[in-house]
Parts: sequence; C-alpha cells; structure tokens
Amino acid sequence: RSDDGARRKSGATVLERKEHGVKMRYLVVVVLCCVCVVATAQTLYPSLGGVTEATPSPGLYGAVVNYLFDQVLKAITASGAIDPLSVPNTTRHFQTKFIVNVDAEAGLYNGRLTGLSSMHRTGDCHVTVGSDGVQMRVDLGAGPVTATYRGEVKLMAFSRDVTIVCVVNNMQIIVEAVQKPGGKPELQRFSVQKLEGVRVTVEGLGTLGGVANALSVLLTTVFEEEVRRAVEDSVRTLFAEKLAELGSTIPAALIALG
Repeated sequence: RSDDGARRKSGATVLERKEHGVKMRYLVVVVLCCVCVVATAQTLYPSLGGVTEATPSPGLYGAVVNYLFDQVLKAITASGAIDPLSVPNTTRHFQTKFIVNVDAEAGLYNGRLTGLSSMHRTGDCHVTVGSDGVQMRVDLGAGPVTATYRGEVKLMAFSRDVTIVCVVNNMQIIVEAVQKPGGKPELQRFSVQKLEGVRVTVEGLGTLGGVANALSVLLTTVFEEEVRRAVEDSVRTLFAEKLAELGSTIPAALIALG
C-alpha cells in the first residue's frame, strides 16, 4: 500500500510539473506578445515621437485604415441615403442650328441618381504618420451610375416633354482624412476626380429631333457638373459623419493589432 501511495504521489508530482511547464510557456508567450504590442503601440501611436513617415500597406496602420474605410462605406450603403440620390432641378440655355442659329432651352427636373451603392475602395489606403497625427488617403470607385431626369425642351414656339438618361460607366473619387492624437478622424477632402464613359440619351424629342446633337453635347457637360456636385455635397456630409462615428476606435484597434 505504501508503494502504491508513493507511485500515486510521484505521478501527481510529474503531472503538476507538466502543467506548471505548460503554464510557464504560455505565460512567456503572453509576456512577449504584450511587450511587442506595447512597443509597437508606443512607437506608432499615440506618442508618434521621431516618426516622420510610414506607408505600411499591408501593415498595422494600413490594415486598420482599410478596415475603417470599408466599414464607413458599408454604413453609408446600409443607410439608404445615397441610392437613389435626388439631383437638383436645373435649366440650361443653348444655341442650335434650325435653318439659322436659334436659342433653345432645356429644363431638367425630378432628377434621380442611382448606383452609388457600388462605391468601393480601388486599392489600399495610403497612410502617413507624423507628429501632427495620421494622414489617410484612399481612392474610391463607383459605377455604373445612372442619372434620370424628366425634362422639357423649348425651341421657338415648340415644346416637348422628354426623358433624359445619363449613364456614367465609372466614377473616380479621392478621399483624404486626418486623425490628430487623441482625436477622431476628420474628413479633409471628398472629391469626384473623373467621370468615365458618360453617355446621354434623350427620348421624346419628336419634331425637335434636329436639336438632338446640340442637346446631347450640352447635357453631357450639365450632367458631369450636376452629378459631381450632388455626390460631393450629399455623400461628403454622410461620409464625414460615419468616419467620425466609426473612427473613434482607431487607437484601440491599433494597439490590439500591434
């Protein structure tokens, strides 16, 4: 019996040693991870001391900022506020040749812009870290985007109600933001840089079909202006709100990912 007791005691001691060894190894791993996290966090944020520029893509800041902008875009899309988007009414005057050069007028109303929910990142965010905080820039794309108007075309004594459709194959947008130490991300720039593949069709001209070419040229310019203005004014405001709302967790996320 005494031998059995000794063997049981010896076995328990070996088991305890194994468990102790596992715990120690786990503790060492945890300590090392904590050291790495603290060192990375102190180096990158919030002290930022001695750091002049960093473009970690993929990297700590790049991964977090990519994720942040993706979440902002998802929140904007889920809100339903930008698709469809109302476009302001406008009236434009133009000249066309109708035997002789004559003045004409196109009134556009009930404008609707659809397709902005396709807005997405076209690449990794560019991140610059310095003493004034974190500078962020991302290129966005959207398309196809379609603007539809009801309209009225007037030429001398003639008038026709028309439907006008403008399709933009691709829209390029630049977004820039900054996050100062201890603050929330602030939108600095939301700019539509380029509209590619713009096509305009006018339905219902009837007897005024002779002004179609001049009207299409005019409307292409009009739509480029109106679509750009509508997107920059409406989407910029919502983007700034969601960025500040969702971006308040950036420092904690950076430390966690460190």
